[in-house]
Amino acid sequence: MNQEGWSFEFAPQDKENDHVRNYILEACRNHDAELNGIYDEDGKSKHTMTEERKSTTNSRITSAFYSQKRQHVKLLTLSSDEIAHQRAITNRDARLREKYSKRMAAFNLNKADFIERYGADCEVFMDKGYMSDEEVAEVNNKGQTLSFTKLVPKWRSDFLEEFYRYLDHSTSLKSVAGNAPLSCVPKYTDPILSLEEMDELPSWGVRDEYLFS
Repeated sequence: MNQEGWSFEFAPQDKENDHVRNYILEACRNHDAELNGIYDEDGKSKHTMTEERKSTTNSRITSAFYSQKRQHVKLLTLSSDEIAHQRAITNRDARLREKYSKRMAAFNLNKADFIERYGADCEVFMDKGYMSDEEVAEVNNKGQTLSFTKLVPKWRSDFLEEFYRYLDHSTSLKSVAGNAPLSCVPKYTDPILSLEEMDELPSWGVRDEYLFS
């Protein structure tokens, strides 16, 4: 048994793994009920998953099982330091995914406000390729991040930095993923975009020295 609850010595469809599969299916059923407002008078879900939805969900569960099994087998060959590092990367990736998801939700919810403040072309900068990345600097023995380096592209203008700060303020990102790092150090990185690519972006988001015109 691993920390996700799967028994990897058995197949995902075996009865030894029924409790995990059924838990995920029930969570999906409740999620569908919440989206569609299907509840009885006691607030309990009355939703029944269609066979097509159940089949699709089971396929995704099976895919996730084998992905986690590969990761589990890989971890067995690593040292304790390597395991902590791998977990730190996994936690970082989860934090960045949630951060981007919250940013997109906040932008879509307050789109008119963002357009009024920054112009109709501000949506271009919601592409996560233009956002900061992270580099884990310090972790504990469970792989939880204690500090990290924020990798900020040098080409981004002060106005674009303000745009992202306002976006994060709108999402209350201080508690992203439940593992908010204790400290963050910015590090300005060289552009990975070509000058031609930067010249095609809205000019207010790019520092003058990176623009042709």
